Amino acid sequence: MLLLHGFLGDKLSWQYCLAPFSRHAQVFAIDLPGHGQNSHMWPDSMNGMIDWLEDAMNALGIGRCHLIAHSLGAWIALHAALRLSERIASLSMVACAGLDQQLNWPLLRNGLALKSKDDAIDFAEALTGESGEITQKLAQRHLEQLDDKNRRSRWMAMLDEMMNCASTAYTQPVPWQAIKTPLKFLWSRNDTITPLPPPSVFPTNSDISLHDVGGHIPHILAAGWVTKEVSHFIDLCATPSA
Repeated sequence: MLLLHGFLGDKLSWQYCLAPFSRHAQVFAIDLPGHGQNSHMWPDSMNGMIDWLEDAMNALGIGRCHLIAHSLGAWIALHAALRLSERIASLSMVACAGLDQQLNWPLLRNGLALKSKDDAIDFAEALTGESGEITQKLAQRHLEQLDDKNRRSRWMAMLDEMMNCASTAYTQPVPWQAIKTPLKFLWSRNDTITPLPPPSVFPTNSDISLHDVGGHIPHILAAGWVTKEVSHFIDLCATPSA
């Protein structure tokens, strides 16, 4: 299994899913360019991002894998499925970004511009769909990351690049019929970052699982549900058709 995190996250975003997933297969969680411990520059195109992902798979010795991805990572993974289908056994997408124009770009931009603890808490509450101790911790960690001016500037540049890429993607619907990889979508009903798109956006007979809580980060706040749904999906993909 190969796990991709979302914008502003890192490989530790998957920490609550690693043990359950490892019961099924070897698990790799990696940092996207410009995130976590990955100091590589963010590629200037989706094709460049897929090149990076293919290089990462080669470096890790991954010939074929079940790809599990969140938000921006899911958007990248979806495009990778078009080009690297023979290397992706299945694709599970958690709160996939880029499927329609509902992605809350202003909130993300505000999340990079904030300076006070109160603003950070507001951002964390939008991210989680709840308030309490978890939002306090997320707000504090986010502020600590933004204290690094280079990181803040780098993330701003990434956001601008993603917005440019998205403006093109919205005029070109996903060619679902060209994707041969089995697909699974997971969403929280209270996600205000990438709200659940209308049924017309998804391919026919989509496998979509919904959860009442988890906000934009159900793999953190509802990890048990995510790991159960994804593990069941992967088991089905591995079961020969009758």
